[in-house]
Amino acid sequence: MKERIEYIDAMRGLAMMMVVISHCCFWSFGNHPILNIYINHAIQIPLFFFISGFFVPKLTKKSLYQVSTDKLIHLVIPALLALFIFCWIFHQNYVSTIYEKLKGGYWFTLVLFVFIIIYLSIDKTLRFVGISGLKANFVHIILGLVVSYSALFFSKYAKTCSLINLFSVTEYFNYTYFVVGAVLFEHRDTVFKLQRNAILSGLCILFYFLAQIATALYGTESLQLGAGIFLLCMHTSSLLIIWQLFHRYPTLSTDSHIGRFLSLIGRRSLDIYFIHYFFLPDLHLWGNYLLINAQFIEYLLAIMLAIPITFISLGMGYILRLSPVTARLLLGVKPSK
Repeated sequence: MKERIEYIDAMRGLAMMMVVISHCCFWSFGNHPILNIYINHAIQIPLFFFISGFFVPKLTKKSLYQVSTDKLIHLVIPALLALFIFCWIFHQNYVSTIYEKLKGGYWFTLVLFVFIIIYLSIDKTLRFVGISGLKANFVHIILGLVVSYSALFFSKYAKTCSLINLFSVTEYFNYTYFVVGAVLFEHRDTVFKLQRNAILSGLCILFYFLAQIATALYGTESLQLGAGIFLLCMHTSSLLIIWQLFHRYPTLSTDSHIGRFLSLIGRRSLDIYFIHYFFLPDLHLWGNYLLINAQFIEYLLAIMLAIPITFISLGMGYILRLSPVTARLLLGVKPSK
């Protein structure tokens, strides 16, 4: 069990590092180099929601009120407070930022809170009507697709309906990754057995790279209604590849300096998420030049910049954890028993 937790921490650490690198590209340099689009954007958010889904089945034994209260303190209040402090320091309008789709970057935990409530509400309803096991998992996945496609539908009205942006509805497309993570982790022994099949693993890897290349060359508009399921399948295949890598190779989580570093980041991912925005420098002048002349160099610089920002965020997190009050309010950390 210890190994399993460590490799999951390392997976979460990888996702967090990808997020910081992506934000260095966008917030610091002011653009999205092509590597950031096809590596970070394609993986980081689906991976975060996929991993978050691993743990939601454990919450089904608790009441919806108990989970809602706990996650409100753990996920929602720290995000809203961090956003308030950020807007105060950088002279931004708090209310208008709240009504933005991405909320200055603090949308993720707010949407994760909604995902948890949706999943548990569906699960408790299914249990009430006597549906469980594989049938319940099937219903969860079908309803996950419904939520994802609903998000695509509502995205058409995001510019005219402020409530869509207020609740970040367009980001609900990621709900399917959350559900798939919950279902597959519950049956992880079967998943690991299938992943040991060389043919299936090879097909998964081949599908992902071919799908990614096709997306880069032709886009997905020609697929029309099939674009959503195509993107979900493509990104899910990348998540399965990453899961297999971290589960099979302990070097990526415990047996190397990089692995232990990723595990540490994974254990403190919310600290870094809430704090790192405050330390992103303004490098737009360099970004304008690099986007035109050296996108690869910009991506490497973003990686180099993300490392000290991550360490600074970790350090600030440790300082805030010195007091139970700041740890609870700003990081959502439960008081130690």
